[in-house]
Order: sequence, then C-alpha cells, then structure tokens
Amino acid sequence: MKAYRIYLMDAVWCLALAGIALLLRWPALGLEAFHNEDTAGIAYNADLLLRGGLPLVDNVEMKAPGSFYLSSLAWSVFGRSLTVLQAVACGWAILGAIGIYVGGRFLYDRRAGLIASALYTVAAPITDSIDINYGAWMMAPYIWSTVFFIRGQDRNGGRWLIASGITLALAGLLKRQAAVLFPLFALLILAAPLLDRKERWRAHRRPWRQLMLFMGGLALGFAPLMAYYAYRGHLGDFI
Repeated sequence: MKAYRIYLMDAVWCLALAGIALLLRWPALGLEAFHNEDTAGIAYNADLLLRGGLPLVDNVEMKAPGSFYLSSLAWSVFGRSLTVLQAVACGWAILGAIGIYVGGRFLYDRRAGLIASALYTVAAPITDSIDINYGAWMMAPYIWSTVFFIRGQDRNGGRWLIASGITLALAGLLKRQAAVLFPLFALLILAAPLLDRKERWRAHRRPWRQLMLFMGGLALGFAPLMAYYAYRGHLGDFI
C-alpha cells in the first residue's frame, strides 16, 4: 500500500509538470509560423525525407540529422504542419522535465526531484513557447541518458548503462554537442573504484566491463540510422 501511494504521488507530480509545460507552451501551439531559422531547416529536411530524399546527401547540410527523421515521422502520423511540430516538441519537452524529476529522485530524494523538475520546467528554454530548435530536440534523450547513467552506478546497473549509451547516441543524432557527455561518463566509470561512495552506489569491480556495456549501448543507438544510410549506399556521407 505504501508503494502504491509513492507511485501515485510520482504520477500526480508528472501530470502537474505536464500541465505547467503545456501552459507555458500554449501561446505557440496554434501558430503556423517559423519561429527561428533552425525550425526552417528542420522542416525543409523533414519535407525532403517525405519526398524520398536523403539529408546530408541530397542537400548541403551541416546539422545532425536526427530531428529531421523525428519531424518527418511526426508529419507522417499527425499531418504536415508546424503546429504538429509544436505539439510534438511540447510532449518531448515534458518527457525531459520528467527525466529531471526521476534523476533527482535517484540521486537524492523526492523533494530534490520536485524542486529540480519544477525549476527546469519553468526556466528551461525547451519549454519556451517558440523553441523547437536542435537543442530542444536533443535535451530529452540527453537528460534521460544522464538518468540511466546514474541508475547504472548501482550494483546491478549494467542494463542501465546500455540504456544510457543508447539514449546518448540518440541525443547526439539530434545535436552533435551531446557528445560532451561521453568522455565524462567514461571517466566516471573508470574512476569509480577510486571514489568513496555509499554501499548502494559501491564501485563496480570490473569498470572496463561497465565501459564496454556503455559503449555497446552507444553502438546500438547509432546502428539503425547508420544501417539505413549504408542500405542507401551513403554511409560515408553519414559518417
């Protein structure tokens, strides 16, 4: 019964975060307009995919391609309009805010998660009413990669390190700057035996194995898009 109440409180707070984020985003949800140049580039490449083209091959494009595929998928399912992208990006931002809450709970306690997620939802640019740029798409998997990495520091956390690698790869496909987490996470894994931590977070006896699991997750995350470009004969352009 106690566990049920805990989960119920978690669900209520996540719904509250969603409501706050939706309220902040509401002014732009019905606007059919480009709010910045990134939106235009993402929409152009999503259109290119819907017409059978291939970003990085059929155009001159310097940005990571992940948001193009997410946007074209959203348009395929819900219809082609900028309001669709606004709505999907709003849900994506809410997913990131929930990740902040979960990460705070893992690291400290529910109070820490409540405070951090509330501040993030109110202050973070990705819940702004006009922001659907590359960084906004990157943040949710970037946050969840960190959450999974924190969870992976537990004694039986190998599968969470794989999940961390997969979500970090997704973040990198959405914006290349997400790669800054890789050396940090790798260093933390290797340095873990040197850290004085509580029993629940005790160091893994085989840090190199943990690093391989994390890197395996990265490979799994990049594999589908790499395979698609290879199938189209343009793996070199993707790399």
